[in-house]
Amino acid sequence: MDRLIELAELCEKASGADRELDCLICAAVGTYSTRRFFQWCGMRSKGAPEGTLGDYLKEIAPAYTASLDSTMSLVPEGWAHGYEHWPTPDEHARGDKMRSRAWVKECSEYRVGRQVIWGHGDTDKMIETHAATPALALCAAALRARAYIEGNPTA
Repeated sequence: MDRLIELAELCEKASGADRELDCLICAAVGTYSTRRFFQWCGMRSKGAPEGTLGDYLKEIAPAYTASLDSTMSLVPEGWAHGYEHWPTPDEHARGDKMRSRAWVKECSEYRVGRQVIWGHGDTDKMIETHAATPALALCAAALRARAYIEGNPTA
């Protein structure tokens, strides 16, 4: 859980897409298969030097820090999310630094008969982050939400 917070902080400090950070996130959230890793090592050892987990992750890790599509897969199920990028063109002309804001919000589930309604209750947790790009900001927010779910109240 502390590792997720550390990775979220790295996302907030990054200036752009970072493949090494993608690999660290992939390893932390477990989006790779150990069985496939060993198969990959076996294939590599037949004609190439034996690979490491880092080599494997570089090939298969989603581009969390570069792609919003990949980053959205980190948002916990049942959580809403959003992001925005600013400054406006006028603010940019004044030299304001480009930043992105993202948020994730836990959504309460209400059942009315067989219909499920997702609401935004007063007790639902909201996490907001700022970073250099929308993908980095959403990645940081999603990692903090995962840490919160795992029991870190400071996420």
